[in-house]
Amino acid sequence: MAPPGHCQPQPLHGRVRLQPGRRGPLRGLLHPAGTTALNPSTFVRGQKSGPRKPHAWEQDFRRGSHTGAMTSDDLAPAKPPLLDPPRPALPDMAAARRRGPAETVEAAWQALPLVWQWTLERHSLRNPGAAFPGILPLLSAAGAEPRLRQLYPFTSHWALLFSCCTSYPWDIQVPFVEPLHNGRFRVRSRRPRGTVIGETETADEAVALVMAHFPPEVGPAVAGSAGAAEG
Repeated sequence: MAPPGHCQPQPLHGRVRLQPGRRGPLRGLLHPAGTTALNPSTFVRGQKSGPRKPHAWEQDFRRGSHTGAMTSDDLAPAKPPLLDPPRPALPDMAAARRRGPAETVEAAWQALPLVWQWTLERHSLRNPGAAFPGILPLLSAAGAEPRLRQLYPFTSHWALLFSCCTSYPWDIQVPFVEPLHNGRFRVRSRRPRGTVIGETETADEAVALVMAHFPPEVGPAVAGSAGAAEG
């Protein structure tokens, strides 16, 4: 008997012989009744003999279709795999959170430019010459503004947002900025939801527009999430 927890072997109630000249192990599954999942013409007993139905790729090959016929592309050397740039070393966010909200906010401001610089380099390798929104100059301009620097930054669908707490769900009380593919920047208010305040030519102008609508009561970000801030 097999040990507990193991499958019991099933007895075979039939015998299967390969056709004369066939060699090598069976490449199919043998059922208890002696039948097989292999092509019926492979076996003499217990199966209906007959010509084997050609595989789809064989039919394509005979028709000369693109899925089966060899073309010049098949003879060309394989293209090298796309390589990503080395990943940057990011700040330890878990350690920063243990040290408090101010350290958490600063770690996020340090991490975001590293992440987006890597994304830009990867984009340039995979899509040479394709446009890339100006998220990096926007991060630089926003990070230089002391009142924004004390809020927790994060990005969503390319937009740069600023949270008054350090964990999700976020508490957004400050306008946010969308870098556009045409090089411009769109500033939106959080309330009413997503209302466009204006568009600017540069990241510095976008940050200035955010600060023009910065609520005076907003202070440094606190630990926790919206509605459940900790200490």
